[in-house]
Amino acid sequence: MDRPLALLLDAFGDVFTATQASSAGVDRRQLRLLVDSGTVQRASRGGYVVRKTSEADSIARIRLALLQHPSCLASHQSALALLNLPTWSLPMDPVHLCFVQGRTRTRERDLVMHSPAPAMRMALVDGWRSVDAATAAAQVAASGALDAAVCAADGALHRELTNVERFAEVVASWGSNRGARIVRAMLELTDGRSESPGETRLRLIVRRLGLAVTPQVWVTANGRRYRVDLLADEYPLILEFDGMVKYEGAGGANALIAEKQREDDLRREHAVIRFAWHDLKPEIVKHHLEQGLRQCRARFLDGRR
Repeated sequence: MDRPLALLLDAFGDVFTATQASSAGVDRRQLRLLVDSGTVQRASRGGYVVRKTSEADSIARIRLALLQHPSCLASHQSALALLNLPTWSLPMDPVHLCFVQGRTRTRERDLVMHSPAPAMRMALVDGWRSVDAATAAAQVAASGALDAAVCAADGALHRELTNVERFAEVVASWGSNRGARIVRAMLELTDGRSESPGETRLRLIVRRLGLAVTPQVWVTANGRRYRVDLLADEYPLILEFDGMVKYEGAGGANALIAEKQREDDLRREHAVIRFAWHDLKPEIVKHHLEQGLRQCRARFLDGRR
């Protein structure tokens, strides 16, 4: 590792200002060489981040903005990213901050600074200041990104970073502020039993298609108990969201065998539909649901009449 980079990492971690670099003994020429090599990125006027993965770079830019605006908190999707909550479909540029006390919204290059949110609370993430999870999700909802906000809210409840009472407090405090209707809708749709953004997205699409489902239900099949992602309330129909799972090595082989056993058992008494990320479009989900419901009627329901 280059000595100038080692000095910066040791003194400031992955974000620093030009003034801080100078105080650590890294002059402008050395800093320019680091930028030219692609090791360090100039992220704002006088602000730099050490380049890593794209996700880590996004977090570093948020930290840099907080470093340069110490009276502000991370907000909106920037807060969600700091809190390690889902940011499905949300752009990470620009960085979003909000003032702690009354100021009007301003925008700089790659940075938006918002007025304080209603009933806003502060959270600390490794020493970096952010709005709390309930406020961040409500801010995203108020911006018009309802499904993204529900994904984040589900994640926050599932990880117990907040609770329904706190969400209700935030929603009630929103009053007639911008986006209040969507913030209320977020609370109505949120369900912390969903364990991933994919499950949340599937649940929302299915609900809008008119099928009532319950997330994370225990069912008994072939004498064994299994927990399923979504179970239709009125049909023996199971909906499963499949993330990217790899079955490698001995442990992976055993897991694959167990998964096949689970699938075989479930299909003895239910219709099962599996969805991946590329399936989460209303028209695709509708097509699969129609097929699954036909299968339910043919295999399990017609004989009961």
